[in-house]
Amino acid sequence: MSRYLILGGSGMLGSSLITECRSKEFLFDAPSSSILDIRDENQIQDYICQLEPSAIINCAAWTDVENSETEYQSACDLNVYGIQNIAKTAKDIGIPVVHISTDYVFDGMKGTKYSEQDETGPINSYGRSKLQGEKILLEICPDSSYIIRTSWLYGTSGRNFAKSILKKALKKEAIKVVQDQIGSPTNAEDLARGIISILQVRPPAGIYHFSNHGEVSWYEFATKLYETSGTDIQLVEPIDSAGYPSKAKRP
Repeated sequence: MSRYLILGGSGMLGSSLITECRSKEFLFDAPSSSILDIRDENQIQDYICQLEPSAIINCAAWTDVENSETEYQSACDLNVYGIQNIAKTAKDIGIPVVHISTDYVFDGMKGTKYSEQDETGPINSYGRSKLQGEKILLEICPDSSYIIRTSWLYGTSGRNFAKSILKKALKKEAIKVVQDQIGSPTNAEDLARGIISILQVRPPAGIYHFSNHGEVSWYEFATKLYETSGTDIQLVEPIDSAGYPSKAKRP
């Protein structure tokens, strides 16, 4: 029977994966970062070799876009070298790796939907670290790795835009939200189901894009959240990215 090692299980997507595995009665192991630090090559090797999972699902990552600009080495420790450690051991024992990446590997200038074949071009340090992680995984495990690029992930667990905005809506706070960044919000539960399906079906290894249908600006997303909570949408004010102070450029 399959047994999945879920890294980053305490986060939003990891929590959804655990719920999905439990609902399907799949075996899994989801150690906390205090028990298994992917930045430690020896820890990774010992843990995986002892557990002998049938696949690794890596949701562990440095996701602080802003502070990646000033703490790039810390971002790379998780998003690059951590992936390298996982990939080396996965290759040694012959198991597949599903790794979660991001739309931030693109510069956002295309103007239409991105495909897996489109040229990458990250414009911030977070995106660069995630792209480096992708390349290392594909280099070490070209025939047994699945890189899932997703966008604007939200869910009931962890910190995310939807939860933050809903909290403000319930307090009837007036907020300003950027209107010139467009994306496809993706539900963590849907992505979790997609990941498990990939491990069951085993399509060709490589890069896959996964998001929910449709597109929206952050402002429109926030407005819908206010409306859904029964709060006056006039409390949500649109602004351009130029009016929002940020260390990191956003695609």
